[in-house]
Amino acid sequence: MQRDRFVQICRIVRENETIGCLEITPNQRLVLQACMDHRWVMVKKYRQAKITTLMILDLLGQCMYSPGVQGVLIAEKYDTAETAWGRARYAYDYLPDAIKIPSRSGRDPAKRELEFTHGGRIKAITAATGTPAIGNSPDRVVITEYDEFPDQDNFNEHFFPSVAKRENARVVMESTPGRQGTTSHTMWLKALEGKSQFHPIFLKWWLDDSCTRHDSSFVPDNEELRLIDKLPGITHAHLAFRRQRLDTEFVGDDRRFRHKYPYGEYDGWTTDEGNILPPEAPLVMLPLATPVNDAAEYTFEPREPGCPYLMTVDPAGYGDNGDPSAITIWNCWDHSEAFCWSGREDPGRLANRIMRLQSQWDCDVVVESNAPACVQALVGMRCPKLYHTSASHPGFYTTSVGKSAAIVTLVEMLRADEITIRSKPTVHQLLQWDGESRKRGRGEHGKHHFDRAMTVLMAAAMFRKRGYGLRPAGTRPAKQMKAGQTAVMSAVDLDAYFKQTRRKTLGIHP
Repeated sequence: MQRDRFVQICRIVRENETIGCLEITPNQRLVLQACMDHRWVMVKKYRQAKITTLMILDLLGQCMYSPGVQGVLIAEKYDTAETAWGRARYAYDYLPDAIKIPSRSGRDPAKRELEFTHGGRIKAITAATGTPAIGNSPDRVVITEYDEFPDQDNFNEHFFPSVAKRENARVVMESTPGRQGTTSHTMWLKALEGKSQFHPIFLKWWLDDSCTRHDSSFVPDNEELRLIDKLPGITHAHLAFRRQRLDTEFVGDDRRFRHKYPYGEYDGWTTDEGNILPPEAPLVMLPLATPVNDAAEYTFEPREPGCPYLMTVDPAGYGDNGDPSAITIWNCWDHSEAFCWSGREDPGRLANRIMRLQSQWDCDVVVESNAPACVQALVGMRCPKLYHTSASHPGFYTTSVGKSAAIVTLVEMLRADEITIRSKPTVHQLLQWDGESRKRGRGEHGKHHFDRAMTVLMAAAMFRKRGYGLRPAGTRPAKQMKAGQTAVMSAVDLDAYFKQTRRKTLGIHP
């Protein structure tokens, strides 16, 4: 039986407390079609999208009509597993006898498990133990509310080896967005980059008729009018639904609303401090950004004779489990990313890579001094054009005030389209960066390091300090300026401008 036909035959208890067959919604059909076209699917949804119901019914059909197929639903807690299993059991009990495959008798009805006479089986378990896949070798898997799992790294380590080598295994992970910087967040970004085995699906709540409220007296305000331009397809009824939710459980906090009803595939992830950079400018760069792989060098443009280049490096320390290092080379005339690399490499080998690239690009070398081993290795190699914070301090060092000034510079450059980032992972890091160089914490992707983002910040600081971007007469023309955008300043005016901006931003007055 066709999978979309089967789920529409199943009886459920609807939201209005009536009993009847599942009436599949457009978003449910989108997810089901993706599950038929791809073996591994990752779904980021909004609240009450009814995806868990759809997935447990689809899982029931696959196990019931495929002899010997083992299916399992893994939920984040007991209550979710119990609710999903109740829907599957209810649908099975009320299937017409003509299409129902008999189950084996003698099974404990209290268990969340159903075995068919042909050997197929479906069951629901929880991730509360941390290792629910031990002893299981499933063919069909549905993982619900993965972002709420207590230890995502431990689950991945024990679960995915059980299905990774099974050629016909199918995996669906569906959840609302969780915390930024977690393993789930990283997996989602990798899927969007096209590196992962998962096929990403983002569900738009503003295209769901259940997320509406019909109010003839509703008049959109300026913010809601901007959402009409930002979210194609949204109606006044959807905006009225949003306003009602903001006035009720979200108490006017749009950030909390977006956590449950995201505005886009990069939206909805929560942080303690919030993102430090405005997302609009990095998001514009995403469609043209290039997916790049870790540990591989990428050159986006050939070296242009006469053009000055700047290399910014965020190094790591020794150790196999250390943070990754990153190298970015910038075209100083138009502030564009010309080369990038990121990977785990010890300071000695990283210094050799820097020396090789410096000789190829003849660029200034700015290395963050958080890993002194790499800086000292470069000093010992007599690295040409190595930046010194002071005569006795090789490498890039900045205080908290200097870092804040560099962030101000980066924000203004992003908004004025004065910097171009061409690698997709770098854009992703900027979208989730909260101003800290590292994220640590149990249950989070603790080894995540904003290495690429730090190289962008260092470049912005150097552009501010040295006036990079001033083109000599007769060189390539500058970018076409937008309305209201001023011409390139002199080095003196540029330094005075950023000093004034820094005072205003940090509350420092002369």
